[in-house]
Amino acid sequence: RDRDLLERGSHAFMAHLRAYKDHKCEFIFRWRALDLGSVATGFALLKLPKIPELRGRSVDFSPHTAVRTEDIPYLDKTRERARQKRLEVQREARAMATKLAKEGAAARDAARKQKQREAQQPRKRKGKHEQIVEEWDELAREERLFKKMKRGKISKQEFERLLRKGLDDSSSGDEGDGGSRGDGRGSRGKK
Repeated sequence: RDRDLLERGSHAFMAHLRAYKDHKCEFIFRWRALDLGSVATGFALLKLPKIPELRGRSVDFSPHTAVRTEDIPYLDKTRERARQKRLEVQREARAMATKLAKEGAAARDAARKQKQREAQQPRKRKGKHEQIVEEWDELAREERLFKKMKRGKISKQEFERLLRKGLDDSSSGDEGDGGSRGDGRGSRGKK
């Protein structure tokens, strides 16, 4: 009959569960042996709140009435008006979300079809020798980057960034690890 009473019971139930679970005398207050359905009934709950303590636990709880909790009003008129406004905003947001979801679903379908078309197009396959050569080149590039990091020429973050960049690009061009040192001299000889 009064939503305030329902909310207070719900808050008291949650506080009781948290206190019971976090109590230091675990051998007396056994969390696993607690009948959560009976405790919820004791707090006059009509439905269980969604809290982390109840996640993963099977609770035998069936309220004695078939009352929808959304239909229970506040006895205080100002709180009830505020609740009705919140419900209206939530309904509008839900309607907007479903509209956007439908539009998003159409866009996702189009993208999926495009990917399927691209997947069906024949790809140029590399010969086994070319694959092996590319793998060795990539390994050599990683080794050069590691040596630079060990010598202190690049930081560990820069090493990881360049390593990821090489994995993402997977192209034959080696950027940032080649023969240029940035001061006009090559990587091998001095002027």
